[in-house]
Amino acid sequence: MSTSRNYPYTEDAYATLPGGSSNRSDSSPTSTPPSSLLSYALTRPTSDPPTRLALLAHPWARLGGSKDDHVVVGVTSALVKEGYAVCRYDARGAGGSVGVGATWT
Repeated sequence: MSTSRNYPYTEDAYATLPGGSSNRSDSSPTSTPPSSLLSYALTRPTSDPPTRLALLAHPWARLGGSKDDHVVVGVTSALVKEGYAVCRYDARGAGGSVGVGATWT
């Protein structure tokens, strides 16, 4: 666990996702490259162990969005005060994540 400039109990980490396809909630599979490295931060309340988890996505990366966006950090702070553990991540091509970001085409 590292100390973040925003929260004392934030873990900054990277996860490698295996390649393949996914068909969890979509009617057609979505292909991914052989592997992608995603950067994320997991923030937990300092008091009781959290019983709820929130997963936050950031604004579009081409407009400067990342897990450290001021709105995302503000929502994280509010949720942690309410007892949530919060995971915020950089999508592909944003912040510390590897890969090509989403496009409109």
